[in-house]
Amino acid sequence: MSKQSVDQVLQRASSDARFRASLSDNFDGALRSYDLSPEETAQLAKGLGISRVASARPMPAAIAASQVESASLVDAAHVQAASLVDAAHVQAASQIDAASQIDAASQIDAASQIDAASQIEAASQIEAASQIEAASQIEAASQIEAASQIDASSLDLLKL
Repeated sequence: MSKQSVDQVLQRASSDARFRASLSDNFDGALRSYDLSPEETAQLAKGLGISRVASARPMPAAIAASQVESASLVDAAHVQAASLVDAAHVQAASQIDAASQIDAASQIDAASQIDAASQIEAASQIEAASQIEAASQIEAASQIEAASQIDASSLDLLKL
């Protein structure tokens, strides 16, 4: 029992007119090279609308029936192929959407990390500038105080 063999039969039937004709003319013979269980063979015959029992139909009726069976076979194969293509498109679109969401999340995360690093760097620069300004103000105040003390000492000396 092999889903792969069933898929191969359906694929070949949808693309090979001679194979479709051989399915109609000699269904069991056409499937002989495929590893199919009797249940799978019966399901294929039923799904493709092929009668496995030979009938004594007049020739024009047999030709018309063969054309109807071939059209049913092609329609069934096309429906399955279209379903497979649709499923593949949906899966591919889902994968692309998931990849886009992951990429967008990664970009947002990277931007957030860059923004946080920039804010930390700006805060560090502001803090360093504040420390430099405070040190400058302390130094200026010390210099002013020292100058005032020198002036006071000079005045004391002059008074003496």
